[in-house]
Amino acid sequence: AAGAVMDVIKLDKEKFRLGHTKVFFRAGILGFMEEVREDKIGEVLSWLQAGARGKASRMQFKKLQDQKLALYCCQRTIRNYYIGKTWLWWQIWIAIKPNLKCTQFGKYKAEYEEKIALAEANIDKAVADREKVQAVYDGLNGQKTELELALKSGGSAVQDIIDKTNRVEGMAADVQKSLDEVNARIKGEKTQKNALEAQIQKTNATVAQLEGEITNLEGVLSSSEQDRANKDDQIRTLKDEIAHQSDMISKLSKEKRAVGDSRQKTEEDIQSAEDKCNHLSRVKGKLEQALDEAEDALEREKKVKGDIEKSKRKVEGDLKLTQEAVSDLERVKAELTQAVARKEKEASALSAKIED
Repeated sequence: AAGAVMDVIKLDKEKFRLGHTKVFFRAGILGFMEEVREDKIGEVLSWLQAGARGKASRMQFKKLQDQKLALYCCQRTIRNYYIGKTWLWWQIWIAIKPNLKCTQFGKYKAEYEEKIALAEANIDKAVADREKVQAVYDGLNGQKTELELALKSGGSAVQDIIDKTNRVEGMAADVQKSLDEVNARIKGEKTQKNALEAQIQKTNATVAQLEGEITNLEGVLSSSEQDRANKDDQIRTLKDEIAHQSDMISKLSKEKRAVGDSRQKTEEDIQSAEDKCNHLSRVKGKLEQALDEAEDALEREKKVKGDIEKSKRKVEGDLKLTQEAVSDLERVKAELTQAVARKEKEASALSAKIED
C-alpha cells in the first residue's frame, strides 16, 4: 500500500526505502510528503465544496426559473385583464352575457314572428269558413223549420218529408261536426297567438333592458375616454422623464468609460507587479535549489559522522575485548574526535552560511 502511494505521487525511489513496518525517507522528503498531503486534502475539499455549491446553485436556479415562469403567467394575466378592462365591447359583452338565455336570439325571434304571421293569415280564412258553415247551418235550420210546419199541417207526402228531414239532419250533423273542428282549430290558433304575443312582450322588455344597459355603457365609454386623455398626459410626462433618464445614462456611460480607462491603467500596473513577483519567484527557486544542495551536503556530513560514531562504538567494544591495544585505540579516538570536531565546525560554518 505504501509503495502504491509512492507510485501515485511519483516520488523518486532513491528518496525513500520500504521496511517491514516503516518507510524511511531522505532528509527533506517528509516536508514534501506533508505538502503533497495538504494539496490532496485541498483538492478533496475543493471537490466537495464545488459539488455542494453546484447543487445549491442548481436548486436556486430551479427556484428562480419557476418564479420567472410564474411571473410571466401573472404578467400575461394582468395584461389581458387591463386590455379587457379598457375594451368597451368586452365590457358590453360581459354585461349582456348573464342576461342572455341563448346565443340564437335573432333566430328564435324570426321563427316566432313567422309563426305569428302564419297564424294571422290562417285565422281570417278560418273565420270565413266558419261564417260560410254557419250560413249553411242557418239555411238548413230554416228548411227544417219549414218542414216541421208542413208536417204539422199534414199532407200526402209525409213519408217523403220524413226522409228529407232525416237527410237534412244528417247533413246538419256533418256541418255541425265541421263547425266544431273549425272552432277547435280557431281556439288553438288564438291560444298560440296569445303565447306568441306574450313571448314578443317579454322579448321587447329584454330589448328595453339591454338598451338601458347600453346607455349606461355609453356613459362608461365617455368616462373611459376621459381616463384615456389622462393616461395620455401621464404618458407624455413619462416620455419626458425617460428623455431625462437617457441624458443621465449618457453621462453615466461617459463616466463608465473614464473608469474603464483608469481600470486598464491599474491592470497594467498590476501586470508589471506580477512580472516583478515572477522574477522574485524565480530567484526564490534558485535559492531553494542552492539550499537543497546544501542540505544534501549536510546529510552527507551527518552520514560521515554516523560512520565515525559507529567506528567509535566498535573501538569501544574492541577495547573491552583487547586491553592490550588501549593506548593505540585512545590515540585513534583522539584523532577521530578531532576530525569530528573539525567536521562539526565545518558543518556549523556551512549552516551559518546557509542561514545568511
